[in-house]
Amino acid sequence: QLGSGVYASGESVVQVYRIPISWDVIPVDERAWGLRLRFPVTLGFYNFRSRDFLELEIPDQVSTVTLSAVGDILVPLGDRWLLTPTAEIGYARDFTEELGSALYAAGIRATRTQELRGYLTTFDTRTVWAGQADADRALADDFLRLETAYEVRRPVGSIGSRRLDVGAFVANYVYFDSAGFFRFPEPEAAVRAANDGVNSDSSTVLWEIGFTVGIEPRKWLGVPVPRVGASYRFGDGLSTWRLVFGGAF
Repeated sequence: QLGSGVYASGESVVQVYRIPISWDVIPVDERAWGLRLRFPVTLGFYNFRSRDFLELEIPDQVSTVTLSAVGDILVPLGDRWLLTPTAEIGYARDFTEELGSALYAAGIRATRTQELRGYLTTFDTRTVWAGQADADRALADDFLRLETAYEVRRPVGSIGSRRLDVGAFVANYVYFDSAGFFRFPEPEAAVRAANDGVNSDSSTVLWEIGFTVGIEPRKWLGVPVPRVGASYRFGDGLSTWRLVFGGAF
């Protein structure tokens, strides 16, 4: 759910790479709705070292792998708004402890785009409920995320026949782990989670600032060229340098 980046929390530092794969099954175009399927693959690496990132070295051992299937229903509301209900199901494997978890998520997103004095502005808000079920440890947990973001893009020139633009964005994330959002099927699992420092009655607030660069048209030799960029995410107990692929949010 956090996306690609280098995450630092306490004494732990983790690399996460989320590879986006998507297919517009039913393009919106002039229709009343559309359907997009996504199959993101997420790779996680523990024991990150700063020099690994600077030297573009990828660890030789993958710590976690997540495979997901996501369905997005695209519903245009007028010329500027797009409403997107989403459902996701997946599986994650932790190779360091040989543990597996089923993943699930559902949410709804509203996006507003508008041109303003030569700038393209995007306002985005979404609500996501996500969780996991770990059969090996009889542990299940979930959380609710509220997200609000705003981006401004502006053309800055061209590369050959391709137009180049740069965008800057800011985002706010609120994670809720209260009101029963953590569920422990067995009493001993709850005790084990408490010993591991899991707080079942808390919320977390994060902020993010960053930039992206994109080109138009976004295809080269028929292959989509994603937007790329970087951002810094910070807040309650977390500091992150994040890699951006495909869009700011």
